[in-house]
Amino acid sequence: MRYIILLALVALLQPCCASCAADEPGRVTLSAGSAVIGEIPASPGALPPSESLGAAEGDRSGWQLQQTVNKVLKAVSFADPMNGYAAAELGGVYRTTDGGQSWTTVMDVGFPYYWYGVQAFSAETALVVGFQNSSGAGVGRWTDDGGATWTPDVVIDPANWLLGLEFADSLHGIAYGNLGYVYTTENGGRNAADWTKVSTHPDLGWLAGNFTFRDDLNAYITGIHFCHSSDGGLTWSSGPSADPTFDGGCSFPDLEHGWTGGGQISEPISGWVHRTTDAGATWSGRLLQTPYPIRVVLFFDADLGIAAGGNIYSSAGGIWSTTDGGDSWNLDLDTGAEMSAIDAQAVSPDAVDVWCVGFLPNFTGVIYKKRIAPTALFSDGFESGDTSAWSATVP
Repeated sequence: MRYIILLALVALLQPCCASCAADEPGRVTLSAGSAVIGEIPASPGALPPSESLGAAEGDRSGWQLQQTVNKVLKAVSFADPMNGYAAAELGGVYRTTDGGQSWTTVMDVGFPYYWYGVQAFSAETALVVGFQNSSGAGVGRWTDDGGATWTPDVVIDPANWLLGLEFADSLHGIAYGNLGYVYTTENGGRNAADWTKVSTHPDLGWLAGNFTFRDDLNAYITGIHFCHSSDGGLTWSSGPSADPTFDGGCSFPDLEHGWTGGGQISEPISGWVHRTTDAGATWSGRLLQTPYPIRVVLFFDADLGIAAGGNIYSSAGGIWSTTDGGDSWNLDLDTGAEMSAIDAQAVSPDAVDVWCVGFLPNFTGVIYKKRIAPTALFSDGFESGDTSAWSATVP
């Protein structure tokens, strides 16, 4: 196994099984509790060759798989409708300049690097963050020439991994790590000293999934707790999770309406979505229940949204959409892949492109793309529209 187990109510990192066979990857376990919700790699393993592409293979209701890559994709970010980057485990970064129709490798440093977050600022400039698995450090690297060259490691935290990244603008950014830490920058984050380490809650409970960092510097992030910051991540208020178990991923298109996903991969394997209409003071019950965790959510307004997730160990995953705020859902695509990240860009006043990335049980990375046709874009560039016709691309 090239993955480690992440258990509910996580307390700390600790080594696992020092007597493993020499050819078995070493592992580190985050544990406390009994509900397995996800797994994080601790050492390299040979990637199996591409085999069956599962439910995503071929033409299914208009979907077309265009390309495969032998790395686990964990993050995607577009600077504009044409230029984007995708980040992967085992040191991989991919770039597209044609809206996702084709992707090229712009970094492949291998083990011990695992990239779990990416931010595209322009066609040429991007930041990836993740961790150096030999040292345990949370690190980032910058490119200013479209990935032709990258900076040396920016060691943001020498003792904790980085697992997600989002910028509100070119200067204000937040990365989150394990044990409930976030790292904020107000000047672009080019150097390690530009990042401030902040705890979201005294119990250091873990964070999970995608998060929201708005251009008004309100930030929302989920996990063991529901966490909100109104000052760009410098201070946080933390309350109970929306779900009695825990949450995973959240989206706030405005200051009142928000959604969060979640799920577990221990029995009963399941996932869910909750909604708030009062800034997280109260939450609905489970509006969507799936046979795999919902890991990312993205809402464009109070009505139109996307939820995605999966579990590679049960060869299950999919992308769902709603046009009524989550009261009802449509299974857009049964991917058979664990979907792990999502991003979107307005391409015109009446069209938005959305990308959702993930990986199949054989560790083949996939990217799916969909164009929606809003009736009117609101201030953040999105509004409700048609969610029926996706197309698929893979780096």
